[in-house]
Amino acid sequence: MTAATFRRNDSHSAVRTFDDFGVYGDELGPFGTFCAQAVVFVGMLIAFPAVENVPGKLPYVLLLSAIGVMFLAPRNAVRKMPFSVSLTAFLGMVVLSVIWTNNIAGSIFDLQKLVPLIISFSIIVGLLKFEDLTKPLIWFMRFALLATAIAVATDPAAREHISEAQYGDENLPGWHGWYPHKNFMAPFFGFGAMTVLMFDRNQWTKWATASGLAVMIFMSDSRTGLFAFVLMLGVWWWLEHFSQLDDRNGVMFFVSTFGLGLLAIIGAFASISAVTSAAGKDSSFSGRTDIWAGTFEAFLERPILGYGLNGLFWSEPLQPETAELWRTIGFEASHAHQGILDMAVQFGIVGSAIFVAMFYSTFAAGWRMIKTNRKVGMWIVAVMAGQTFMSLSENVLTGSWMVMIVIFRLASIRRHGMEFPERGTKVRSNWLLR
Repeated sequence: MTAATFRRNDSHSAVRTFDDFGVYGDELGPFGTFCAQAVVFVGMLIAFPAVENVPGKLPYVLLLSAIGVMFLAPRNAVRKMPFSVSLTAFLGMVVLSVIWTNNIAGSIFDLQKLVPLIISFSIIVGLLKFEDLTKPLIWFMRFALLATAIAVATDPAAREHISEAQYGDENLPGWHGWYPHKNFMAPFFGFGAMTVLMFDRNQWTKWATASGLAVMIFMSDSRTGLFAFVLMLGVWWWLEHFSQLDDRNGVMFFVSTFGLGLLAIIGAFASISAVTSAAGKDSSFSGRTDIWAGTFEAFLERPILGYGLNGLFWSEPLQPETAELWRTIGFEASHAHQGILDMAVQFGIVGSAIFVAMFYSTFAAGWRMIKTNRKVGMWIVAVMAGQTFMSLSENVLTGSWMVMIVIFRLASIRRHGMEFPERGTKVRSNWLLR
């Protein structure tokens, strides 16, 4: 691996021609670009609602809008849209799980939101230039930060959360704004902060937004979100240094840092009680070990296909399997609090294998992109590393988080429109979506 291997892409031109907008080329025109960016912004609002009372029918409007954007696109752009076999297979598995689900009402409720989101983002990520895709993501993070700041300033309930039932449902500190829980907001703000730091080209708005998001992560009192954010920053720093080294120094740097990381992991496992105390947890990780044990027992009852989307932890009317799980755990847990275990109990070994293949291939593709598209590749690798860490104690793989996988998967296999200007490109980035 040489320094030239990780050369920056200097071919980007700040001047867009008529052809760049797709009039004669293979990209969306100005109006189509604006509509596609609006779809991304609204899609993020549906997946990660920063405000309350988002209309339940909005996912259908989103899907129709995304299809409309596809009709606005040049035929050559539509022909070049990327297609992922693993993503399509997993979406098919999710939809088909309705056949064997243990909670038909819960499965249909989730599908009404999840399927339009996945299809809409698949269309838009395949059509928008990557630089144009990052702009609505950055704008949504500004909006989410502002909405959350207003919430914590005006609503006392936005500055505390209800503990789990096994702790008496007492109020505990932790900012979460109008998001349902601090462990939902903080990981998402970690993703947002990394996106802003890497792709916002206006220095003032970049540091103001990223700093605000970091403050919210800290004030959320979510150890999972905070540690994951620190890990993302660490991976970004590591990749920045590693990508500049030649073969010999790169190998030495990789081996030495990998060895130090391995020693740190071994030391953490050797003193797990001290680590959990420092993180503000007990040895059961706030009851998570009880949830994991009960969920694994339930998984062994249906190991091949699982209980279906949202098929175990909630049911209306209450199903015997859900009641038995809650009795085993000792309280009414809302999910498995572990990414792969949650995946396995919903979609079994078959669905988990498809997802792991998709996740691994996306991470590997992101790593390879560092050679040709450094900044995008580093973004994918750093965020997915943080997502992997968070999945050890939270469900950040399925549900709304599938939006991230769709963006990363399709961005990693798309072959056109992926250029993004590197640091030092002197182009003014104003506040308007262009």
